[in-house]
Amino acid sequence: MLGGKDEDEVKSLRARTVLHLQGLSSGTTSRDVRAAFDKFGPIKAVVMNKDIEGSSKADSDQAYIEFNLADDASKAFDASIFDGLTVRDAPVKAEFFKSSLDTMIASPTIHITGLSQEATLADLSELFERYAVVVNVRFGRHPGTAFVDFRSAESASFVVDAHRARPFELGDDSAPSLAFAAPSVGLRKFARPAEPPAELQPSHPTIFATKFGRPVSEEILRRVFCEHGEITDVTRKGENTSEMARAPD
Repeated sequence: MLGGKDEDEVKSLRARTVLHLQGLSSGTTSRDVRAAFDKFGPIKAVVMNKDIEGSSKADSDQAYIEFNLADDASKAFDASIFDGLTVRDAPVKAEFFKSSLDTMIASPTIHITGLSQEATLADLSELFERYAVVVNVRFGRHPGTAFVDFRSAESASFVVDAHRARPFELGDDSAPSLAFAAPSVGLRKFARPAEPPAELQPSHPTIFATKFGRPVSEEILRRVFCEHGEITDVTRKGENTSEMARAPD
């Protein structure tokens, strides 16, 4: 509520674009929050408190939502106060938040804790590649921890939401937890490759790929390279080499 604040304070609060939400029901995802709030205007980002590394389980009913426009954030705030706005049938409390979400937005890297000591990198790769293209998997410095890099923050968010809806299993009794982490060095550049100058773009319809860090299936190769053009054929030459033919322009 804004009661008791003077006119300048109210004006300052209503100039903000971020709302802090409380009272979310268990299992609420970022998609649920977007579905409830997108009627007020374009949403820049949604961050679930439970996905912030180091957050407390006691705060898992909270989230942050950032609108493109302050007017839209004000409309959403008013609706939560006066119209009983709900998310998944749970009434939510909204307050203006002073900071931008730039440092809290989902990253392409997920931090995993609570892994079984028997879990291998191959196990993790196989699990997460069911949901999105995996760039890299590595163990953390502490036992039972690991990091998984995806091609984009959107892919990582999809994986986290899938885990929240139905916790992943690794074939043992471990109950791993997922949270966003700082992206690996160079990952952002990999996720958004720059278009090479026209004079440097190859004209040959077939490329030869080699030196994969581990065996890669045809399906994964197609998913990685399909955004660059139609693929007509993939030929496996061995464990770590492949040829791909691109459809002529």
